[in-house]
Amino acid sequence: MAIDYCDQDPLGEADVIACPKNDLVGGFSALVILEDGHTVEDPSSASEINANINTGHAHVVKRCSLAVDAATPVEQESLVPCETPSLLTYDRGGPYINPNVTPNNVSFHDRLFDGRVFPAMIIANCGRDGVIEKVLFIQGRIKLKGSLIAPKNNNEFMRFEGSYAYKSSKNPTLHDAPQGIF
Repeated sequence: MAIDYCDQDPLGEADVIACPKNDLVGGFSALVILEDGHTVEDPSSASEINANINTGHAHVVKRCSLAVDAATPVEQESLVPCETPSLLTYDRGGPYINPNVTPNNVSFHDRLFDGRVFPAMIIANCGRDGVIEKVLFIQGRIKLKGSLIAPKNNNEFMRFEGSYAYKSSKNPTLHDAPQGIF
């Protein structure tokens, strides 16, 4: 008897938000980035995140702008004729903008954009009324790249601008915001 190696777990139930005023909106204005070798089990736990911050294993960046772009599938052509390509993973990421230009932040962003790998990032959703209620927890081998932008005109702000990228077959997970972090 042949063994089927395909994992076909059932989808389960899908939630329906019956009232559109409860649909989540975008707008991500802060993040926590974790150093290599460190992560959190519960992204809604302020005590767990603060423990990482206090030991220098996590860093909070406030008053910035992030987004989660549409994921791009990474596929392998089938080795068997007449079969469709196989999904391997997704390329994921999004933009990062930070208008907090200071001498210290130049050094911070030099290290943030230097090619190192971060295992996890928590981005805070400022929602409809600017109250952070939800966070997205991103896990993977996250890399950020970017630079200082210094416009030639004085009608545009200086800023750090870049992007983050990682590979994962899973979406970021949604959690309640940890109290007092952002």
